[in-house]
Amino acid sequence: MRQLVALLVRASRGSRGSRARACTVAWTWFWRVPDLALDKSSEQGFCRFFSTLEQKRSNGDYYSVHGPDAKYVATVVYKTPSVLKMLGSNLPSCTMSRVVAESFMRDALLNYQLRVEIYASDSRQGSWNVSKTASPGNLQEVEEMLFRNSEVVTVPLVMAVSVRGEQVGVAFVDPAQRSIGVCEFVDNDLNVKECLIEQLGAAQSLESRKLVSVLDRCGVVITSMQKSKFTVSNIEQDLGRLVNSQAPVVSLPEYDLKRSMGALAAIIGYLNLLVDESNYANFTISTHNLSQYMKLDASAVQALNLMPSPQDGASKTMSLYGLLDRCKTSQGKRLLKQWLKQPLLSITDIEDRLGLVEQFFMNIDLPDFKRLSNRFQRGYATLQDIVRVYQVVVSLPALCDLVDQYYLNDLVSIANDLESFQGMVETAVDLEMADQHEFMLKADFDEGLQETKAQMAKEMHTIVAEQSRVASALGLDMNKKLKLEKHSTFGHCLKLSTLKTGVYFTTPTLRDASRMYRDLSSDYDKAQSALVREVIKVAASYCPVLERLNTTVAHLDVIASFAEASATAPIPYTRPVLTESGNVELAAARHPCLEVQEGISFIANDVSMTKGESEFVIITGPNMGGKSTYIRQIGVIALMAQVGCFVPCDSAQLCIFDCILARVGAGRCTAQGRMLETASILKTATENSLVIIDELGRGTSTYDGFGLAWAISEHIVKEIRSKCLFATHFHELTELEKLYPAVNNRHRASAKLTLLYKIGKGVCDQSFGIHVAELAQFPESVIKLAKRKVTELEDFSSVNSEPKKQGDRIHQGPDGERIQADRGIPGRAGGHAWIQRHGWQGCCAARR
Repeated sequence: MRQLVALLVRASRGSRGSRARACTVAWTWFWRVPDLALDKSSEQGFCRFFSTLEQKRSNGDYYSVHGPDAKYVATVVYKTPSVLKMLGSNLPSCTMSRVVAESFMRDALLNYQLRVEIYASDSRQGSWNVSKTASPGNLQEVEEMLFRNSEVVTVPLVMAVSVRGEQVGVAFVDPAQRSIGVCEFVDNDLNVKECLIEQLGAAQSLESRKLVSVLDRCGVVITSMQKSKFTVSNIEQDLGRLVNSQAPVVSLPEYDLKRSMGALAAIIGYLNLLVDESNYANFTISTHNLSQYMKLDASAVQALNLMPSPQDGASKTMSLYGLLDRCKTSQGKRLLKQWLKQPLLSITDIEDRLGLVEQFFMNIDLPDFKRLSNRFQRGYATLQDIVRVYQVVVSLPALCDLVDQYYLNDLVSIANDLESFQGMVETAVDLEMADQHEFMLKADFDEGLQETKAQMAKEMHTIVAEQSRVASALGLDMNKKLKLEKHSTFGHCLKLSTLKTGVYFTTPTLRDASRMYRDLSSDYDKAQSALVREVIKVAASYCPVLERLNTTVAHLDVIASFAEASATAPIPYTRPVLTESGNVELAAARHPCLEVQEGISFIANDVSMTKGESEFVIITGPNMGGKSTYIRQIGVIALMAQVGCFVPCDSAQLCIFDCILARVGAGRCTAQGRMLETASILKTATENSLVIIDELGRGTSTYDGFGLAWAISEHIVKEIRSKCLFATHFHELTELEKLYPAVNNRHRASAKLTLLYKIGKGVCDQSFGIHVAELAQFPESVIKLAKRKVTELEDFSSVNSEPKKQGDRIHQGPDGERIQADRGIPGRAGGHAWIQRHGWQGCCAARR
């Protein structure tokens, strides 16, 4: 992985330099590039230091970037090499302002998956030392810097995996939520961005190679650590400090998962959790139970468009998350992502959510209490944060009146627990000034503050009196022509309004009073800073209550989001009926994302998958005929139901699926990747699974493709017996309906020139490929040639009874008999006859 290193330049900022022009497709940005404020001696010393490091970078008033990274930033941020300057003889360098650098580092860590090191200069020792480090899964040291102005924050998790033979131990830590999760399983979605694994030696085990391959395909950054980091010698002591538990650590059930404890030991050291004392006794630990959630493979997540992708552009409705996200809070948005990736298997829990969706719809803007709690505990909080919590606390009684009994008890309990917090804020904080966005303690909170505040009021009276005196002397209206303004450099000044702008001026009396007021204000701030720290310390003791409130608000927000999305859809969604096992019956089912797209009139389809009669559904039809949309929408509807949301149908009856597995598309991954996806389906699927297969066999030869498609289909029908939707161009595959009662053929009904996207029973008897090409406005010459070739081929489609006639195809049957297929056309009558007698082996393939 590429590593970005930053060097903090402790020098006064020079004058702003030239503007570097950065052009994008839609607009042009102008970036101001700070100058490197280094004299010749400092420059030479810096170059000598840089030569001792592999790569460099910087922070402070501005960030300086050097070496290959400077070229990288010039390309990615400024889109031009003109911002590069040379330090010494051959050290490329460029600078970024704090705002630009923080924006870039957010992208570097969260999107580009790079590591960052920030170096700071030590003026006393004349050296440079690492001040902050960060990686995609470890943002603790830079979290406040990157997200200080952002409410919608999804802090990624870091995971560690320890493998011994078939036993896999997993541990993950969410630093933002201060939670630890562990699980163990035999070789068998979190927002994981980075995974710690034991350092791979020259002789890698099969399990290690498989693990690296899986993590790489999932886009997770791999961090290799020494094997000694995964030892559990100190885990009892470390967990005893971190976990808030009355019972001894050794008595916790999670402690018995030794493989997971080794992985957890590696994470604790990697994140330096024991360095920050605010972490002590503030973490929770739990066992992540894989059996309580539906399994979703990576292909299913992609095929069902659960999460937004860069290809979606500005449209939020291209993904299911974007469609359902009506959340008003950042904690609600995080929980929505979690629910979509972890659909439930318990009908009781699903029904609870569905019942709430029927009752709730609200619009409330609440802060992220978990982040505020972290700010209190780490000392980053301000009076503004305390006021924000106070504003929510005073509104809780009214909120209780708006919500159902499901949330009422929790909210009443939380409101009672926060009454003392409310009283503390009203006693200590000047709420009138807070309304004007100035956050300070009340003057009467402390005698010293009260005295300083009185002196400030006296000086302000002098300032206003001087304004009145000058206005009277000049014959001007002090409220219109002669205004009192506070200048950032000169303090309080008088502004004489003119036709265009205005003239600033002062008087000796005003200057002295302004200077005195400024000094008193500075003294007031210093005096109250120590008191503010004490107030924040008291506020930090309410963090457990705020976290309870955070959980309740997030749950409420997602339920309300589901309700709003269901009610405001083009055709309102309906509540599904769920059973442990059984049939799938959907009336007028629609794809929720497609029906909201502009210019689309979506045609609904009924779906019936009956146990023993139509569990395996084969859908045939031309390209652009809606086959893929049909099978995907059934998967999306099943997932929405098990998440607890209403579904886009007139009526819906569904069974509980333990997993949704997909093999969709031909051009998105390598042939090996497609085979791995299919192998995963055959190994993972059960009788209670939903399997979605689209275009299986594409990307291979025609004969291999059809052979694989038939064999895989037959295995699913005979051995697994899961519900399966199989869209294919191999029309010969429809012969399975004659061999197995559970197979049911469907086709996309179409008129010649209008694609209706309506699914009907039976086999598609025509390929409408040329008609689709006409709709796509292929050149007329291409259309004519295609029609002529089809006519030529159809002239040769009859089966000749003379097997040795030149041009005929001869096939060797499994018992040695010779079977003749039609001349030059795979998959015609002769092929069909042989399929019925001997299955798929040796058969000629279907016309693609």
